[in-house]
Amino acid sequence: MLIVLLLVLLSVITPFGRASGIVASSTPSVSADVVELDASELSDGLVGLLPDIGQIYRTAVAYPLQKARGDITDPELLEFYDGYLQAIGFAPEP
Repeated sequence: MLIVLLLVLLSVITPFGRASGIVASSTPSVSADVVELDASELSDGLVGLLPDIGQIYRTAVAYPLQKARGDITDPELLEFYDGYLQAIGFAPEP
């Protein structure tokens, strides 16, 4: 009985929606005032909004290593550690 009522309700609503223009058209309308942007200009603008992920990564990896350097008191170990940081590309900046 419930299914019959749902079918009747849908048959009443569906034609009404189409007749009154509730259903959206498949093609969007674009006004003539829209200015087309060059693709390179648009991409340059978007690239400027992105953060430098490489710099964020380098800082996140190098920071703990450089902070640990401050706790080393032995001069030989400090020299080895500085060489290690330089070899892996995370030497402290002067």
